[in-house]
Amino acid sequence: MKMLDWKITIDLKSLLIGLALGVSLFLLMGSSDEKVEGDIRCKTLTIIDDDGNELITLSPTAFGGMIKIMNVEGYLSGLMGANVQMNGQLMLFDKSENQMLYAGTSRENTGMLKTYYANGKDACEFGKGFLYTLNDKGKVSGFIGTSSEGNGILKTFDSNGREDGFFGNAYVRFYNDLGKTTSYLGTAADSSGLIVIYDKAGEQIFSR
Repeated sequence: MKMLDWKITIDLKSLLIGLALGVSLFLLMGSSDEKVEGDIRCKTLTIIDDDGNELITLSPTAFGGMIKIMNVEGYLSGLMGANVQMNGQLMLFDKSENQMLYAGTSRENTGMLKTYYANGKDACEFGKGFLYTLNDKGKVSGFIGTSSEGNGILKTFDSNGREDGFFGNAYVRFYNDLGKTTSYLGTAADSSGLIVIYDKAGEQIFSR
């Protein structure tokens, strides 16, 4: 009986060793195959860190797919996916979840980029042939873009959003706080150079 028990024990060990070698050989053969096919299908996918904090979530919405990235304190850091118009969008946030950047598609179906101040007001907008800058009061401070005639122009504004400078269409013009032109430098009707100075009421006082 002892010999029979000893033989059975050896046979079981041999069987286990053989199975292990067979599985290892199968895995090695599979890893050398250039074509690997696989498919993971699920409703949501969440990635966590060692402390269980949810850092990345992939999930569906009513408009398409969405990727959310969180910081370790649980605040939203990034968001990428489809918006309500079913266009792609990317949003980035600071550590307190204040939105800092938006990149996506405008209502005119052109690319658009916007940045923000921490108070939520627009800081800069870049879109269909233009660039707007704004101060922390939400007032426009600068504009670079295309005029109605198709020419490149640059406009500057004071802290209250009133235009105080214009560059483009072959001339430069400055304005005072009342919106009156104070000086003009550009091209005259006869294609010669022209400079004009005005008083605070907009009345011409010098021209050459």
